[in-house]
Amino acid sequence: MRVLALMRGIPASGKSSWIKHLGLEEYAISPDTLRLLASAPIYLPESKIADDTSTLRAINQKNDKQVWKILFELLEMRMERGDFTIIDATHTSLNALRAYEGLASAYRYRLVVVDFSATPLEEAKKSNKSRGFKAVPEAVLESMHARLQELLQTPLPARYALVDAREVDSVNLDSANAESSTPSTNTSLANAPANPLIFTPQNLDKYRRIHHIGDIHGSFDALLDYLLLTGVIFDMPESSADSNAKSNSDSSPESSPNSNAESSPDSRAPKRREQAKRALYDSNFRQDICAQFLCKDEYYIFLGDYIDRGLQNAEVIAFLLGIMELPNVCLIEGNHERWLNIWHKQKSAQSQSASESQSEQPSKANSSKAEFFTFTAPDLARLNITHKDAGRIYAKLRQCAFYTFDGKRVLATHGGLPTLPPNLLLVATRQLIYGSGDYHDMRATARSFAQTTSEDTYQVFGHRNKEKAPMRVESRSFALEGGVEFGGCLRVAVLEKSAKNASAKNSENLAPVAPHLSISAHLSITPHLSRFLPFPPVPFKPNEPASFAKMPKPLAKSLESKANSADSAGSMDSAYLADSSALASINGRICALSAKNDGFIEVYMQNRSNLAAIERHKEARKVFGLIAKLRESPLIKEREFGRISSFNFTKQAFFDRRWDSLTCKARGLFIDTAESKIIARSYDKFFNLDEREDTKLSALKDRFSYPVDVYAKENGFLVIVSAGVANIDNGSIDSAPNSAGMLDNSELFITSKSDPTSPFAQIAHEIIHATLREQEKSQNLAPGTLAKRLSATLRARDISLVFEVIDPARDPHIIAYEKPCVIALDAIKNSLAFEKLPYEDLQELCAEFGFAFKARVARLRNWREFEEFIAKNARLGENVESSAESKNADSAKIDSIKLVSDTRTESSAESDFLDSSLLDSGVVLDSSAKSSALRDDAFLRSSGARQNGALEGFVFEDSAGFMLKYKGAYYRMWKALRGVVEQCARLQMPVQIPHDKNTADKAKNTSDTQSTKSNVDSASKLDDDTNNINSAINANNQSTINLGKAHKSKGAPLPHFLRGNAFVLEFCKWLNDYIDTHGINALESTSIITLREKFLHKIPPGKIAQIAAPKA
Repeated sequence: MRVLALMRGIPASGKSSWIKHLGLEEYAISPDTLRLLASAPIYLPESKIADDTSTLRAINQKNDKQVWKILFELLEMRMERGDFTIIDATHTSLNALRAYEGLASAYRYRLVVVDFSATPLEEAKKSNKSRGFKAVPEAVLESMHARLQELLQTPLPARYALVDAREVDSVNLDSANAESSTPSTNTSLANAPANPLIFTPQNLDKYRRIHHIGDIHGSFDALLDYLLLTGVIFDMPESSADSNAKSNSDSSPESSPNSNAESSPDSRAPKRREQAKRALYDSNFRQDICAQFLCKDEYYIFLGDYIDRGLQNAEVIAFLLGIMELPNVCLIEGNHERWLNIWHKQKSAQSQSASESQSEQPSKANSSKAEFFTFTAPDLARLNITHKDAGRIYAKLRQCAFYTFDGKRVLATHGGLPTLPPNLLLVATRQLIYGSGDYHDMRATARSFAQTTSEDTYQVFGHRNKEKAPMRVESRSFALEGGVEFGGCLRVAVLEKSAKNASAKNSENLAPVAPHLSISAHLSITPHLSRFLPFPPVPFKPNEPASFAKMPKPLAKSLESKANSADSAGSMDSAYLADSSALASINGRICALSAKNDGFIEVYMQNRSNLAAIERHKEARKVFGLIAKLRESPLIKEREFGRISSFNFTKQAFFDRRWDSLTCKARGLFIDTAESKIIARSYDKFFNLDEREDTKLSALKDRFSYPVDVYAKENGFLVIVSAGVANIDNGSIDSAPNSAGMLDNSELFITSKSDPTSPFAQIAHEIIHATLREQEKSQNLAPGTLAKRLSATLRARDISLVFEVIDPARDPHIIAYEKPCVIALDAIKNSLAFEKLPYEDLQELCAEFGFAFKARVARLRNWREFEEFIAKNARLGENVESSAESKNADSAKIDSIKLVSDTRTESSAESDFLDSSLLDSGVVLDSSAKSSALRDDAFLRSSGARQNGALEGFVFEDSAGFMLKYKGAYYRMWKALRGVVEQCARLQMPVQIPHDKNTADKAKNTSDTQSTKSNVDSASKLDDDTNNINSAINANNQSTINLGKAHKSKGAPLPHFLRGNAFVLEFCKWLNDYIDTHGINALESTSIITLREKFLHKIPPGKIAQIAAPKA
């Protein structure tokens, strides 16, 4: 613990021997020891003591400056942990003692001087002669003795506790570990004279019960509910505005407990709690008002972690400030309270305090500190709680509590220990706060405590409960961490006096303790208190078992199970922490359970204060942590737009395939960094078939949850739309003025994946608003009505709409569209975890605002159907058709887009899983579609028109939400050719491909003769081939075949999967002829879309038909 013992005495007065005798050597730092570490003993010109040759050697004093510097560094390291420490030095002057005062103040250490001044000088001289090279000259002894005697003439400052070394024969609590120790022995120890080197228990027998209150974490309402139930409030002041209402309410029939349901205690519960809170607020949490919430004859031990995470940090600290001086209140320090100390010292959020640097890993410490200064400190300022207040309360915090009560010994710490040490003073404060081991070692710690302590010894602690264990753990330990800040329970262990020891006076209004208690049964309710109760007490009949039938079923089942097995591994409050239905049904009632007849009663008080706000705050904390991680990652790029930042993975992450939870999350993610709120988001990154191990066919077979829905993948650019964000600092945005204006005070926040001011965002802005205006005209609505309504809908539901935006003129793609449009892909919740609305909800939303929505083209019911779907679409000759029925000219909508049966892969299953009832689409197209199937030659020679059924590919989504994408064969082919054209332009050379003896034959025959497996494999290799063309060029040491006229022997290679396709080879030959005619530089200004059109118009249809489908 935080005690620094300073030895005081001349050399050879017995200081080191005393330390060794008491077994305290591992706690001592000696300058002599450090001097010997810094240098070996040296020889002197003559003996320090006449006729004693052993004193010719001496400790080297020349390194003293460095030695004392090291000593203070070591001391500070120990103080950071709160280690009990002894400085084994002489300290014969006041200045020598005061050298430690700065560190002692900074780390809240108590200074104890262990005095050896009573040792006679002659005795010291005699001992000095036997010390060999450690001896000092007698003249030095005499000088130091004189200086010490002078110091003794003036009393030490009050901050020093003085101990006569002769009076300390042991620093162990003699019977602390004795299994046979008796309560009477413990009591006598508690009444023994105080010894500053021994931590003795406090006798609390004068109180009638002890309340051990677990981690609060800013959850004041839960604490208030408990205190309202158990405290006695006298003359609660009320505001004048409510005094008449109170008087009328008290005298009216409705105030009777037997009144109707409308005025029942349940219906008045919120008002009662608010009345009590108003009294606190109106008095500014005055001490005399706060004191009335506690019973004077009961003792309250708060186990730490009063702040952070919760919503009411200010109320908790204000209340604790109001009660901390009471004699029946003990406030124990938790790990979160260190930030109050840092705040008190007015450290900035970026600076690293000495007390923090070693106690936490840097990343964890910085995250926790940032949370305090981001969330907790502003909350404290809400009630005008100052740095000075933080210092005041931190100074009152104890490191632990150890007491005797009703024949029991109880240890209360924040973290929990595996035993009751012989002397708690020797335990590091850090271990008292954080406990033994890690967060997951709570149950093991409790088990060790039960094995190493006597039956009359108990401990209570908070801080950790990863196991979600019940309150009573391993018989005699109580874990009081219940996740109250997240809507869980405030846990309280109440220790009652046994009936034989309780006096009639103390138990006058105390209900008897039964083996099992029902709701609030054991707690006394005074008539005056009842009007402040947030819920009605359940009538209790002594000696009657708990009535679980009156409780909510999930909780009743949990309680009944726990009552039958006191030490079961199940969670007592699992209903609160894991079962949302039980959490809703418990309605804030208190539940008490006494599992053993040892006086301990377990109380679980659910935090029912604004669960929606709790969830929002919990999400904000998670987002805050995510922001820190995103900013630390070199694979994430942040772009700032005032207080809004976009986060996206970098090109390096994409090309190196550095995918993890962060890079997958950073894809169109927009966060209000000032509020730690996601304001718009897109999908988490999901992958192509066979792109990763978890998307290979072998993995998918076991991963899919059926049914699997298949959606058409449109070919445009992604845009995200959410509710507008006001007051963005456009001055910090380096963009065109008209783009920046889209952000500030706009109804809708419309953005590309990275930039709301980009040209793509501007295109989307125009098309989306044009779509809304058309819908307004059709419904005779005023201009702007739907934009406001859409903004309100997105804000109320806290969602982002994700669109595929099509603009064939300004942003042409491989799949050709006839006019601009937006296609809604999904409505995604603005939450950290990816979650989206069902497809049916998306349809309804789009119908209201006139948006087209993605087409669902199939539902696959098993693995065979998935394999057949992929096999059918893996070849370069895939066929698609549009629906047979078209709409009117004003809004021609294609109701379905389906795959046409391919006679080469037709199976009886295909017609089943392509269920026409599931084919939904809101895609707006200009032209009506032909119902006849397209032939292979028409498919290859087509311009990829969407109205003819061409698609980029498909998105698969299983019933568990797992998503997978697959690019169609037509799209893959032209995307790969686009890469070839770009390589030709970059390398300034035409197309070349490697060949072997079979290449010429392959070029004369149809390419579409591969097996189904080959098609799937080659399709999945497209991205590798496209992204690694440079590698292919470097590896191209084979002979090449010339596709044009008189070219060099090397050129831009084709991806492997295209090299045997006759249609592709014909395009490459035409491309080389085009280069000969127009020059290689013409490719830089010509898109693949234009080249495709020129090629298709140049080559006669019959020739393409011959290439694509030659006669046998």
